[in-house]
Amino acid sequence: MNLIKKLIVGGMSVMLITACQKQPSAEFTTDKTNYVGGDVIQLTNLSVDASKYKWTLADGQTSTSANVDYKTGEDWVNGNLTFKLVATSKNGKKSSEASKTVSIKTATGQLTIWTSKTNGAGDISVKVDGAYVGNITSYYTVGAPDCAGAGCVFPILKVGSHTISGTDGLNTWNGTITVAKNTCSFFEFQ
Repeated sequence: MNLIKKLIVGGMSVMLITACQKQPSAEFTTDKTNYVGGDVIQLTNLSVDASKYKWTLADGQTSTSANVDYKTGEDWVNGNLTFKLVATSKNGKKSSEASKTVSIKTATGQLTIWTSKTNGAGDISVKVDGAYVGNITSYYTVGAPDCAGAGCVFPILKVGSHTISGTDGLNTWNGTITVAKNTCSFFEFQ
């Protein structure tokens, strides 16, 4: 009879301990809600009553770290990224889920296209990647212009490599430049 009492008491103890496991509450924050390609998204876990975590990241990869830093690609274009966190109790029997969506914008940089040559033929019509972007109307014979200098052509472009061409009707110029994120690059027609 003692053995039966011990088994009953032991079984009830296990049930009480299991029943005492609190329901976890999954929650996390991001350091911002809007990002630009190339940014790092910081996912900070704020879950309560959980001891195990599983993140499903925007690209489908998973992580079991408490917090995650997710690097976006500089070549990513406008869109949304969704992250999911599953927080699980210590005994693995209870879990909670949270998800968040953030927006990402295409990474851009500015390009200043200019010339120091006075060719006498007039304004220079400029194209970037085959699309007309403006005319160079001034010539910098002493020094280079500031970013977006007067008389220059200064488009905002997606980060990456671009082809540049120009003509004044008599002369033509061609070249390639790589635009970096949040910087002003310069291209001179020589």
